[in-house]
Amino acid sequence: MLEAEVLIEAGDGAFLGEMVDQDWFGISCGETTSYNHDFRLFGSQMVPGHAEKVRLYFVPTGHLTVDFRMNRANGKVTIKNLALHPQKSAPPWANHGTQ
Repeated sequence: MLEAEVLIEAGDGAFLGEMVDQDWFGISCGETTSYNHDFRLFGSQMVPGHAEKVRLYFVPTGHLTVDFRMNRANGKVTIKNLALHPQKSAPPWANHGTQ
């Protein structure tokens, strides 16, 4: 499980860009080259001073990759308390591609 606290401050105070489906920040954990991963995408600013705790569950069957990506986004992202916790199994709703 990848765990982090994420705080996003958008350039305009609301959204990371005019095209919210294209202007985003994302975190991904897993086998990203084979599209076998868990991820979270963010397109807007959070409540000022409030960081969101993100937990991505993934049990790798090969190499593990962690990816942070700003896609055409206008703003600043702060990541705190980043940790990787090995798991023997993922929750049933998080078994991405392991069946």
